[in-house]
Amino acid sequence: MIKYVLYRIGDKVAREGGYLGMATGESMGQVSSQTLHNLYASSLGIDMPIYRPLIGLDKSEITEIARRIGTFEESVKSVEACIILSRKPRTKANPQLIAEEARKVETEVQYALSKLVIKRMSEIDIGKLREDVMGMLT
Repeated sequence: MIKYVLYRIGDKVAREGGYLGMATGESMGQVSSQTLHNLYASSLGIDMPIYRPLIGLDKSEITEIARRIGTFEESVKSVEACIILSRKPRTKANPQLIAEEARKVETEVQYALSKLVIKRMSEIDIGKLREDVMGMLT
């Protein structure tokens, strides 16, 4: 459910910033929230593109890229939300149940979470990132 809420916050931030989509660091099946079923369920209702450039890479490939572009140290500080919220994460979430549970979250909680996300957000120079990634591939 947390990813469902975060996508909605990302959607709001993207629209307010005039962006044409959101980018995530998800890789298929690395954790329970990244199963195909759960990615689908979490992104229902988002009508802007969600770019997932790492979707087909494995953990070692993603780790190597993160080290090269300087984001690895920050990424290891985060804890997967499904670990925090559930002792038994589900790999096949019910989309309707996710939406119902998210609606139960108070507006104030969503607002506080969005303020925290925006505070931690950073902008990445896509041109520089592209150069770094392309340099790794050649």
